[in-house]
Amino acid sequence: LALFDAAHIGTLHSFCFKLVREHFHELGLDPQISILDEGQTRLLADETLEEQFNLHYENSDEFSRAAQDLIKIYGNGRDEKIRALILRLHHYIQTRADSEKWLAQQIKNFSSAEPIQWREWFAEAVFNWRDEWLPVLENLKIENPKAAECLEILKSNSADFFRKILAADENYPVRKKTILRQPLEDFFDDAKFLNSLAATKENDPLAEDWNWIRGHMKTLLQLAKEFSENFSGRKRADGVLDFYDLEQFALKLLWNFETETPTEIANRWREKLKFIFVDEYQDINAAQDKIISALSRDGFFSPSPRSSGERVGVRGIEIKSLLTSALSSKGGEGEKIHANRFLVGDVKQSIYRFRLANPKIFRDYAQNWRGKNGQTIPLAENFRSRESLLNFVNSVFAPLMREEIGGVNYDDEAQLKFGSPETRAAFSLAKNPEAGTELLLRFKKNRNENSEADDDLADLEESEKEARMLALRLRELKNSGHEIWDDEKKIFRATDWRDMAILLRAPSGKSEIFAKQFEQIGVPLHVERGGFYDSSEISDLLSLLQLADNPLQDVPLIAVLHSPLVGCSLDELAEIRLLQNGQFWFALNLVQSPKSKVQSGTRAKVEKFLERFSRWRKMAKQISLSQCLEGILDETHYADWLKAQSRGAQKFANVQRFLHLAEQFDQFQRQGLFRFLNFVKAQREIDAEPEVAPVA
Repeated sequence: LALFDAAHIGTLHSFCFKLVREHFHELGLDPQISILDEGQTRLLADETLEEQFNLHYENSDEFSRAAQDLIKIYGNGRDEKIRALILRLHHYIQTRADSEKWLAQQIKNFSSAEPIQWREWFAEAVFNWRDEWLPVLENLKIENPKAAECLEILKSNSADFFRKILAADENYPVRKKTILRQPLEDFFDDAKFLNSLAATKENDPLAEDWNWIRGHMKTLLQLAKEFSENFSGRKRADGVLDFYDLEQFALKLLWNFETETPTEIANRWREKLKFIFVDEYQDINAAQDKIISALSRDGFFSPSPRSSGERVGVRGIEIKSLLTSALSSKGGEGEKIHANRFLVGDVKQSIYRFRLANPKIFRDYAQNWRGKNGQTIPLAENFRSRESLLNFVNSVFAPLMREEIGGVNYDDEAQLKFGSPETRAAFSLAKNPEAGTELLLRFKKNRNENSEADDDLADLEESEKEARMLALRLRELKNSGHEIWDDEKKIFRATDWRDMAILLRAPSGKSEIFAKQFEQIGVPLHVERGGFYDSSEISDLLSLLQLADNPLQDVPLIAVLHSPLVGCSLDELAEIRLLQNGQFWFALNLVQSPKSKVQSGTRAKVEKFLERFSRWRKMAKQISLSQCLEGILDETHYADWLKAQSRGAQKFANVQRFLHLAEQFDQFQRQGLFRFLNFVKAQREIDAEPEVAPVA
């Protein structure tokens, strides 16, 4: 414990950043390097792609023509799909430990005229298909003569067994085809498909498909390589890195890929680090795993009684990681064994596969470290939940999770156990037999079924109905004095609003709906995340900025005019629209004409807005974006107006966070209104939102 403060505790990326900064000269980096967040990274990537594609559109060399053909054929003449593919490919490559080697090998593979790997995969698929159906046909052969016939064909290993199987499917006893073929329908469909890929004297389907796509795949890979090089050069010039760079640069410092051995830097760190503990290992990728492997010492596992200190350490992990399995690779006797990794994770909780995490890495450790190579310690005890809730969770997942589907068997080792029953008797089934889970079911009416006229929910959308039902139930629990356990006072007490939480699968688009419905029911709700850019106050400000960038945009213009920033009603907007067809901006400017017959109130609003808007556009070009926004808010008193509205404190906090976002962007290189709007667009595309503290 005395040395605890000296331990390196933090995220993997913080360690990589420390390593990169210490060895910036070896990597040829700026010593004052800074890290881009996800939104800034996406903005820079989009700009790099734009420059890259523009060059290929301008040029007519062989590679540029190949890129143009790729866009025509696979993008239908538009490059958005190809750009998205390049970004996906780039991100995948960056998560590999052998990124450059892998990409070079793929380009080499698709340069070959022969589909070598495809043929290997096809042979493997046929072999696996045969092994899968042999036991099925064996079980059916007694009652199904056709299954027995097909079984003998598969066992014969004949070179043309596909042809024989398809021939068998043509010949059935009278009036028995349906009953005999139905259990074998998938078998015959698979055989027909696999036979369509098999080479014959007349044609070779695999080779035909290969030669059709290999040129385009090679071009896509080369575009990804070119993008990675351009993107890397752009970041070096700006003195910035993204999170993938931290991993790849750390790998270069720690691992020699020519000799497949740790570097001198890695060996020095191995001497410094006595033990390595890593949590959430199910969400690791190959590059991150290689970094941790480079820092870890190799050795062997020798079964021996654990000391009391080790037991305390493992017990602490059990308490902290309720649903995990811990893997420890440790030494045995004496000083000659030095393996020192301790990994904690749970594949059932793997939620970052969309970020290219690979839970199979952790599963492989769990399998390989059993026995002489290490030790696997299941941490299935749960110390927070009631026993009835754990039993419900187990009953749901036991029949669903299997090795062949999710890579995990929900067996006795994986099922949740009620932890510390002696000290938590109040939460046991014996003392607390009521159900720990409640399902609220709302039955939807048929489309043809008319709603009753007095139905309060008739005009509500599905999400609104869901939110209203939940708010009513929570209010009922609160008013009925439903009891929960107070961990501080160690007693049961009546529930309060602060004890309740709502988890949505995807809060974006729903958070505002829930907030409104809960307010109508009288249930306080603090929205912590999701829907930031969709909130009305941020949408108003973004529309105004889009308009300042280009006023010839009807949707942002009408949104601003209808917002509290101007205050035009729908009737007033219709009045303006009638002045002239075409773009709304030109109709708006006609309001000031002496010949226009709009109402005086409408004219006053429009003239005031156009005068202000002219000044705001000039401000946007002369001062920083954050200062421009502050000036607009001061002049319109928009932020102050928000405070007087329902949920005003939260809306005001959103506006302040938006201002802070603009201030942060002002510090970024090549800032400006157009780039800020692209930055926001990039954030929305990757579902990244600025966090806003909940307001009471």
